[in-house]
Amino acid sequence: MICSVTGKPVKDILSTFFKDRGDVLESEVKKFNLLATFDECKALAVDTARRMNDYYKDVTEPVTLVALLTGAYLYASLLTVHLTFPYTLHFVKVSSYKGERQESVVFDEEDLKELKEKREVVLIDEYVDSGHTIFSIQEQIKHVKICSCFVKDADAIRKHPAFKDIKMFYGYTPMPKNSWLIGFGLDDNGLRRGWAHLFDIKLSESEVKEFRERLAEHIKGLNINGVDRY
Repeated sequence: MICSVTGKPVKDILSTFFKDRGDVLESEVKKFNLLATFDECKALAVDTARRMNDYYKDVTEPVTLVALLTGAYLYASLLTVHLTFPYTLHFVKVSSYKGERQESVVFDEEDLKELKEKREVVLIDEYVDSGHTIFSIQEQIKHVKICSCFVKDADAIRKHPAFKDIKMFYGYTPMPKNSWLIGFGLDDNGLRRGWAHLFDIKLSESEVKEFRERLAEHIKGLNINGVDRY
């Protein structure tokens, strides 16, 4: 397998990434399956930014972007450097994964009041899983739009009554059903959130291969150049 953006072999990328790391034991390395390289994540961010630029090309007031902490910080930084419309960027703290469950979003009362008054509000999250976080925010901010690098199942979310007419900007969907993601903003019990690549620890080798083939085909069709411009 190779990176669909750089052409580098995945085994070489992993060898370089895990060399002399102090945040993972050598015996643990084999459990991490590479789902998406950092360059592939950047390509998805650039494509999403391009579509957002087209959608908001005629706005006369700044769009309010709300990135979910802590996970979305890396994706938000990749996305926003490619946006060309006026926007303001805010960060909202949400609780992290605890086992198989994710907590609801809690807004500061003043922040929530301000967001409700904004005409255009876009929620930025690196990964939309079950949609519980989105549902929680949408209940509080009815006109919110969604932006995410990866969505587990965009079609399923759209079928939810609350999301019948919601606008979504995202890089790639669907994600493997049984995956457990780490890196690219997603933590492993508080660790490894800053790992540049997106990893999984549950999928079989064949499932990883099938996913990477689909992702490569998708990225190939984006016709994106200059991913490393920034």
